[in-house]
Amino acid sequence: MYVDFDTDPLLVIYGESESGKSALLRLIAQRIADQHQPHEALLLVGDYRRGLFGHLPQDHVLHYASAVGALEQGLAQLGLLLGTRMPTEGTTAEQMRARSWWQGPEVFVVIDDYDLVALPSGNAIHHT
Repeated sequence: MYVDFDTDPLLVIYGESESGKSALLRLIAQRIADQHQPHEALLLVGDYRRGLFGHLPQDHVLHYASAVGALEQGLAQLGLLLGTRMPTEGTTAEQMRARSWWQGPEVFVVIDDYDLVALPSGNAIHHT
């Protein structure tokens, strides 16, 4: 299997309980760390069951959230960071294609057990 996050930035993993979804997320996180230095790629992790805790490349973890408030806080901080990366009116089409108008690491948002995040009472991802 091959995932190119430059062309397909979203990946959703479906499966039954105990089917290996968390193991796949651990593998993907490790491959990101293998291919990028921490200044090139970071992970923002939502992991309410703590199934990824202790199994991620720690130097690549920007924020680890094991509860709703922590995830909301991390996503809010990420929103501020990404807001600084918005292209300005002076950004050229060439800069847009090359993604050269901003600097900093790519940030990968990893949510394990999304069903615990997306509840009828609210969704931490929608609050940001």
